[in-house]
Amino acid sequence: MKVSEHAGRVHVAYRLGHRDDYLRLFSGLFGLQPSVGMVGRRNLRPLLRAEALLFGTIDDDYAGFIVVALLRAALGRRTAGVFLRPQTCFGRKGLIYGAKRRIFAALKRVPGVSVFTIVPFSVAPDFAAVARDGLVDPQMWDLDTARIAPDPDLTRRITDEAAGRRVIAFIGSAHRSKGIDMLCDAISHPDWPRDRILAVIGGRIPDNQAPVVGALPPGAAMVLPRFLAEAELMALYAAADLVWACYRPEYDQASGIFGRAVQLSRLPVVRAGSLVARFARHFGLQTVELSDELPAAALLDPDPSAEAPNLAALRDLWRRDFIDRVRAAL
Repeated sequence: MKVSEHAGRVHVAYRLGHRDDYLRLFSGLFGLQPSVGMVGRRNLRPLLRAEALLFGTIDDDYAGFIVVALLRAALGRRTAGVFLRPQTCFGRKGLIYGAKRRIFAALKRVPGVSVFTIVPFSVAPDFAAVARDGLVDPQMWDLDTARIAPDPDLTRRITDEAAGRRVIAFIGSAHRSKGIDMLCDAISHPDWPRDRILAVIGGRIPDNQAPVVGALPPGAAMVLPRFLAEAELMALYAAADLVWACYRPEYDQASGIFGRAVQLSRLPVVRAGSLVARFARHFGLQTVELSDELPAAALLDPDPSAEAPNLAALRDLWRRDFIDRVRAAL
C-alpha cells in the first residue's frame, strides 16, 4: 500500500541497535510511518510534507534534522527530535562543540521545533540549554517481555557454566569505551574469585579488544563473540545477577543496557559519578557504583545505598510523561 506524502512519519538515519527499537516503538505509540535514510533529495519532500514528523534520533544526521526542522517551521509545521548525546555540546574545548551548543540553543527558540533529551533536566541541568525538554530514555520503560522470551538453551548453558556462581554479564559490542578492558583486567587478576563469579561476555569483539578478551583465564568467563539475537540477549539478562554498564568518561551517556537491566530487575554496575549513576541516585534505583578499580567484594556482596522504589509505578510515570510531551510537540 502506497503511503501518502502527508502521512505522519518517524525518521531515523540508520536501522542499527536502539535506533530500530525506537523506530518500532515510536511508530506504534504515535501512529507514524517509519522512514529511514540520511536526509537528501530522495526523502526531503515527504519529510517536509508530513503532517507530523518525529526524528527518532537526531545524532546521526544533525544537518538533515536542522534543515528539515527549519524548513518545516517556515511552512508552519512542527518537528520533534530525540537528542541521544547532548553532552557532546558541553565539556570540551574547541570550535565544533561551542558551535554545536550555539546552534541547538538557537534552534530551541524556533517555534514549532522541539528537541528532547533522553535524560531529564533534573539529572542533567546543562541539557536545558540545548533542548526543549528532558524525558526518560524509552529503553528505561519500553520493554515488552511477552514479545520476546529468553532463549532457554542459552539460559541453561550459562546457568550450567556458572554452577552456583554469581553471573556478571557484559552485553553488547565489547568496545574499550564501554569498559571491557577494565572488566577483563579485574577478571585476570590473581585475587579475582573465579570460584564465586562467572563473567559472561556476549556481543561482537572489536579486533583491538580480541587479545584482551582472548587472554582471560580458563573458566573465569564465558564468551559469546558474535551478534546476539533478541532472545539470546534476553537469556543473558535472565541468567545474570549483575549487568555491566560501567562505561568510561568519554562514553558518558544514557545506556539501553542499563535501562534493560533496571526493567528486568537486574543490578547494574555503573561508574561512580556517571550520567546513569546520577540518574539512578535521583530516582532511587539500586546499582553497584565503582570507581577506577573493580573490587570483587562489591560484586559478591552488593550493598545498594537505596531501598528499591516501586519500579512499575516509575515506568508508568516515565512512559506517560514521554508520550504526553512528544504527542503535544507533534
